[in-house]
Amino acid sequence: MLTVLLTTFPSNIQSSVQKLEQPIVIDMPEELPRTTLVAELSDLIGKVIPDWNHPLDQSEWISRMSVKFLEPNTLFYIQFAEPDKHYLRIQSRVDREADCSNNELCCHFGTMRDFADFTKTGTPDKCTFTMLLLVEFSQKLELDRAESVQRLIPLHVRLLDINDNAPTWKSHSLYSINLQQLNGTHNPGAQFMSNNNLPKLDIMIAEHTAVGTRVALPLAADPDAGPENTTASYVIEAQTVPEAFVLDWQPPSITSLSVPKTDHGLFLVVNKDLSYDRRKEHHVLVSASDAGVLKRLTGNLLLNISITDVNDHPPTFATHVDRVWIPEHVELGTKIYQPVVHDADSSDQFKLTFDFLPSTLVDVRLIFQVDSKTGEVSVIGVVDYEVTHAHHLFIFVSDGKWTDEMQLHVIVINRNDNPPEIQLHSHLAVLRKDGGPYQTGQSNAQLTIAVPENGPPNQMLATLTVTDKDSAAERRANAYEKTSGIDALGQKDLTNEAVLVKREKSNQPTCSLNTQQLKIEPLRMYHSKQVEDKFRFKITLAGESLDRERQNHLIVNVLCHDQDVQTEETMRNSQTTIASEQLKHSRFIGIHTSTATLRIQVLDENDSPPVFVGPRTAKLAEDAPVSSVLLRLQATDADDPHTSAGTSGLRYRLLDDIKLLSTETSLPVNQNDFQQGVPINETSLPPRPWFQLNPLSGELRPLVNFDRELIRGVLLSIEIRDGADSHPIINKNTMNNDKSVVTRARVPFVQATSNRINVTILIEITDANDCAPKFSQQLYEFNVSEDTRPPSKVGKVTVTDCDIDSQNKELEYWLQTNVQSMELSPESLGQTKSVVAQLHSWFSVSKSGDVFLRTPHFSTLSQSDLSSSLLSPLDRERNELVVMDIFARDSGTPSLTGSAQLLIRVLDVNDHAPEWEFPRPQHRIVNLSADTAIGNGVAQIWKNDKTAESGRLSKHRFATPSGILLRLPPKLLI
Repeated sequence: MLTVLLTTFPSNIQSSVQKLEQPIVIDMPEELPRTTLVAELSDLIGKVIPDWNHPLDQSEWISRMSVKFLEPNTLFYIQFAEPDKHYLRIQSRVDREADCSNNELCCHFGTMRDFADFTKTGTPDKCTFTMLLLVEFSQKLELDRAESVQRLIPLHVRLLDINDNAPTWKSHSLYSINLQQLNGTHNPGAQFMSNNNLPKLDIMIAEHTAVGTRVALPLAADPDAGPENTTASYVIEAQTVPEAFVLDWQPPSITSLSVPKTDHGLFLVVNKDLSYDRRKEHHVLVSASDAGVLKRLTGNLLLNISITDVNDHPPTFATHVDRVWIPEHVELGTKIYQPVVHDADSSDQFKLTFDFLPSTLVDVRLIFQVDSKTGEVSVIGVVDYEVTHAHHLFIFVSDGKWTDEMQLHVIVINRNDNPPEIQLHSHLAVLRKDGGPYQTGQSNAQLTIAVPENGPPNQMLATLTVTDKDSAAERRANAYEKTSGIDALGQKDLTNEAVLVKREKSNQPTCSLNTQQLKIEPLRMYHSKQVEDKFRFKITLAGESLDRERQNHLIVNVLCHDQDVQTEETMRNSQTTIASEQLKHSRFIGIHTSTATLRIQVLDENDSPPVFVGPRTAKLAEDAPVSSVLLRLQATDADDPHTSAGTSGLRYRLLDDIKLLSTETSLPVNQNDFQQGVPINETSLPPRPWFQLNPLSGELRPLVNFDRELIRGVLLSIEIRDGADSHPIINKNTMNNDKSVVTRARVPFVQATSNRINVTILIEITDANDCAPKFSQQLYEFNVSEDTRPPSKVGKVTVTDCDIDSQNKELEYWLQTNVQSMELSPESLGQTKSVVAQLHSWFSVSKSGDVFLRTPHFSTLSQSDLSSSLLSPLDRERNELVVMDIFARDSGTPSLTGSAQLLIRVLDVNDHAPEWEFPRPQHRIVNLSADTAIGNGVAQIWKNDKTAESGRLSKHRFATPSGILLRLPPKLLI
């Protein structure tokens, strides 16, 4: 059954942003199954925070509330199964005896003191877990703003005991016995037959010990809570000699709160005369049972009793109760006490033997030993004040027959030998946690947390718990002395007592930080017995929010030092000189310091816009390859470069606002200086898209070739934003055939905060030599008189080059003779061969396209040859037509060439007389018959005139007509 209590305590917390509310107290039994529901926290939180200012109804503000543990918790967890429900459930096995002992939330059980506490209070000792709940609620303010409200609520879970532990004894060894050898008073039962390994206790009893003599036995330890679940009865299950021994259990009374004495406890009583000669050993099986209602649990102890032979006079201790002080961590082998014993039998002085009584705890036997011959007590184990501040040694001496007993109380003096232990916790995101609590010789505790920038200026970042074993042990010892009455041992019972004078000092540690950006303050809790050994501190911002752009991480060193709780003692005798000398030369005196490291990784917020680096201009040749990288945009962002808000999350987008610059437009410095010139008809341009911009790398690639003769430049508008792909955008300038891009654009996405800027990029189109020179016509015909003398202009050719660049349109001309068009006489062929090959040298073309007749420079001919009419190119009688090829070449790279043909007609002038070809001079005598008839031809004559029409020869024929001796044609001269 789970019980929930709402308890009101006076608030001890200081005023801060994180207010501590009233605690929630829940009762639950131990050993519940995992995932068991412990409590529903939402309603309980609403009851302890009645003044929470919320405008919504209870169900709505509970649904906005988040509940988490402030510190790590391995036993419980909070389940958020429903929006308005927060269930506290069990995460791992909760064992009251194990968990309470480990956390030092309550004392050990099964001792006489526990029973005394129970009998005094009447209620079982409570085992309580204390946890801190961090409750956060987002409260809306005016102007659509929200404020995060935090509350700290202590949660006390009290464990109720169930009877799950049987009473047990500790022993140095386990003894295997045959239970059939015990001539028991009754059958031990099958439960003992299944486990023959029982704890054994060896006891020595002298023969003929008087009937009724009591021997103290150790009590069985039961960690369960009383009165029902702890040890309630002891019985003898079996013994070798029936009724040889009986048990006597005297539980402590309510008023007996002093150190246990021999008249209280469990005793083995001799019920028959013991004879060494009849039986040297006895075995007694003792059983202890608790008072469980549903099921009684039982433990067993085997007593191995040895009967010894004795004499007549008993030895006697000079002091039956004594006390000695020793410092903790005293060196092994140190002698701390020497008892004084008197024996009337002088022969027994050297036969005396010393040992611990069975009532001396096993833990004490592991730390101290008694010399069996001298009785000297020495240290053989580690004396640790933090484990036990006082040890009770029950010593007996025997001379073989008689025995005597004494009590030695060893009080441990505390030293400041433990540094503070620091544990760092944070309700924020923990990135890394190294090491546990700080220990001497080990690395300090480290915690790495992530804190968003621009948070509240007094935000709580972490808490730390500081514990000191010295202070905790001191508190437990003081509480034990007050409740158990150990100081009730009067001066009359002690001899040579050492008086302890303790300095009252605050044992709260002092903590500081190595930075002024943060501050550390105590986190005070309600006064609680379970948590007062833990000192909590909170680390908050010192009034200024974190800025990742200014400082992306902080390394905070936490320094805590304790208070010197070392005691000062005044020794009255030599018995305590051991403690005095040990303390004087102690290396533990002083203040101990521990450090821890809190690493703060400042999480970035997208609060910085991108910054454009460049370039802002680029040159694109009109013949540049398509899809080649034109430029790579670069931008930076002051936010975290490893997140989408920083440089790695920058995305580039080409906007639709593209401006074209005509050839008449001057290049602008920026977009504001742009003035629209002659509008450009996009139908004369390639279809869009013209450019492609990679959104990740910023690479800009042309998708078409522009004509410099139409466009001088392009102004591109680029949007640069951060936030990575939280804003997928597709426009016509970035579309391509990638279907995956279009698919992603259709998927809805969550809007995220992003910053963006727009920049303008000027793309200057540079001219390429892509236009060849072009003649206005492919054939030019010019006329020139053959008597023209150089220099004379023959004609003009017209050539155009559509390139824009002046170098690409700068032209040069040259001529090349078409030799096949020449008509040379056989007589002059060999003489003018070299001149004909360079006929084009008589002509030249100027840069403006004018064709001139010029005087060539022949290196192979003399000036007299050049002046002769034989070498003149304008001799119609030799060459009626001059045919040449004319070429025009631009100065681009590579250069382009255009060609045409020149046809120069040589006009004739009358510069030659006729010449008779027949008859020749030697054949000009003609024999004529006397009876030749009139009209018959006498002879035929030819004349040659090179200046005749078309250069043909005129032929005339004459005859002898009747009555006329000779007659010639009218135009024929004889």
